[in-house]
Amino acid sequence: MASARPFRTAFNRIVPFLLAGRMLTLTSSASLGVLLQLQGVDTAYAADHAVVAAQPLNDTDFLAATNAARVAAGIAPLRLDVQLEHAAMAKAIDMKEFGYWDHFRPSDHKAPWDFIDEAGYTYRVAGENLARGFHSVQAITTAWLNSPAHRANLLSPKYTDVGFADIEGTDENGNPALFTVQMFASR
Repeated sequence: MASARPFRTAFNRIVPFLLAGRMLTLTSSASLGVLLQLQGVDTAYAADHAVVAAQPLNDTDFLAATNAARVAAGIAPLRLDVQLEHAAMAKAIDMKEFGYWDHFRPSDHKAPWDFIDEAGYTYRVAGENLARGFHSVQAITTAWLNSPAHRANLLSPKYTDVGFADIEGTDENGNPALFTVQMFASR
């Protein structure tokens, strides 16, 4: 396991700046719109996929939306975990810096679990959801719930903790896009 010190140093330098200013992944709402229309979901929120959130999305809102879905399904709510928050942010930054959009870094196949390990969270089970191009907590959560693989993660009773991160990056066409990472785990 790599030392957490370099990660914390980078995290402490990058996060204040940000705040100032193979699993299925969800990408821009333009490509997801067809899937959602086939499933009968209102895609009005996805109409302007070039819009990026003016500021990072609120983790408390993500937690509330996630837990509302879990409770409605009869599943225990998740706890927000600071180590998973760090892992999620490290993954978001990594995707932006290395220019990829995947659960595994293409150059060396670094896995989501590696980010969780590096953040110091010792897990028994772990999972990850990604979204790109959405600009609201509700739009992202709705899209995840309408995707079987993402829904399975979000509603899995095996997870007890969660962390969220979002960072402005670019899509495959170089347009601004919000990258959102949701990390799940249990000790």
